[in-house]
Amino acid sequence: MVQALERKIIVWTLHDMNPFTGGCHYSGSCMRYMQSCGACPQLGSEMEGDVSRKNWLKKYKAIQQLNITVVTPSRWLAKCVAQSSIFSNARVVTIPNGIPTDVFKPYDRDEVRETLQIPRNAKVVLFGAEDIANSRKGFAYLLESLKRYRAPFGQNVILVTFGSLHPSITIESPYQLIQLGNIDQQSYLACIYSMADVTVIPSLEDNLPNIVLESMSCGTPVIGFNIGGIPDMIEHMQTGYIASEKNIDDLVNGIQWVLSNSTEVTQKKCRDKVLLRFSFEVLSKRMKILYASLSTRYF
Repeated sequence: MVQALERKIIVWTLHDMNPFTGGCHYSGSCMRYMQSCGACPQLGSEMEGDVSRKNWLKKYKAIQQLNITVVTPSRWLAKCVAQSSIFSNARVVTIPNGIPTDVFKPYDRDEVRETLQIPRNAKVVLFGAEDIANSRKGFAYLLESLKRYRAPFGQNVILVTFGSLHPSITIESPYQLIQLGNIDQQSYLACIYSMADVTVIPSLEDNLPNIVLESMSCGTPVIGFNIGGIPDMIEHMQTGYIASEKNIDDLVNGIQWVLSNSTEVTQKKCRDKVLLRFSFEVLSKRMKILYASLSTRYF
């Protein structure tokens, strides 16, 4: 099987760090994947020969003899790949993920708000995640930033969330909270993005989270920390706000800026950015160019 693969050209699109670590999908501050893992902090291990080292060795032996071109959706993940010992000799190309821009498109904000019984003049801050309580998604940073945010007199701020949350967990929000739960229809999710004034994604680690592109494609600017692939998508103070990593005060600055400056021009910039760089049509052409270059190189 391995010998057959050695004769093949492999294009592998990565979506997190797992292919070149001993098991974790995001390594946090640990850089041991640059050598050979072991003594894994996520396992609370101090043993060099722990299961993370064993997993790393299996991956290393399986991959070293293969002809792999690695595709990463973000520049951040490309840098991690290049630093890893497993893929140190691999070709690395960055091609983002795309989204269906015919589904994620602007819907009538007032109509959606009327359906959800949200006042037209309210300022809606949106947060979403598959698991809202996942600490990597940074929801606690958003809640703290809203506590520090001083809304102008008469401004009605509403926090809207979507995603799963265990019933035992209570969200203590300084502003009115609307929890929509899990959303399983893309068109409905697009409506939710469209009715918001801003989407906030305070992730502490993320590759190229779809929520940014989906929101922008619906014309809604996004605020996020300067981590992972988030800066690849948001143009600072153009289509949203890039806050300093884990800096709550700067997250507050972002909320203030977007809620004060978001206009139809900003909304158009968001939509245009996605159409120009992240539509399926654009990215499929880039993948075709990559495959054509591989066939020219090896045949």
